[in-house]
Amino acid sequence: MYRIFIFAVIFITGCVPVNSTFDSARMLQKDLVQVRGSFSGYNYSAHDETDPSNNNYGFGIGYGISDKFTLKSRYEFITFPDNSEDFYHYFDIAPKFAIVHNKLAFQLPFGVYTADGNEPAYVISPQLLATYPIRLSSSEMTVGLKTDIQLDGEDIDIPIGINLGLGFGRDLNRWAIRPEIGWMFNTSEKESSFTYGIGFNLNFPLWSY
Repeated sequence: MYRIFIFAVIFITGCVPVNSTFDSARMLQKDLVQVRGSFSGYNYSAHDETDPSNNNYGFGIGYGISDKFTLKSRYEFITFPDNSEDFYHYFDIAPKFAIVHNKLAFQLPFGVYTADGNEPAYVISPQLLATYPIRLSSSEMTVGLKTDIQLDGEDIDIPIGINLGLGFGRDLNRWAIRPEIGWMFNTSEKESSFTYGIGFNLNFPLWSY
């Protein structure tokens, strides 16, 4: 049975679900490759208490199949500030589609959380990215909206994730520094997570002529 969830992942994997994107509605040009690195921290709030949850170290790669379709993949190594011996892994593959050129895009990550001794948790995370250019080709602001759908278990309320990110670079089609904050909350329970982090991406041609 499908279920839409927010913090079911906490009880299955022990970590707050991945909510960062470090991305924008900007598409990779055809045959460009993107590599990305990131760091993000997560705080979890419930019952009027807030505590650090996990720190994520990420790596991503993307390929521009066409100017309207990009295929991306990411890996996150998830650690816990209060327990250096435990860690988890998150991996996804994400097709990304242009709706309005460089301003509005939709992506659909298919992901899995894994750890030694735990059953894997499979998720689909539909995301909408809206980007506003602050300064043409050198700075932009992106608002992201997402939810998570877990592919097993019982029905759980719909989560909502919101991200606000900036992109800075001499030419955003070549490289960018991307600071970001995010908030994910349950639609009926008093629990949420706050995310902060920074990413860097570099784009280059797959083939040299």
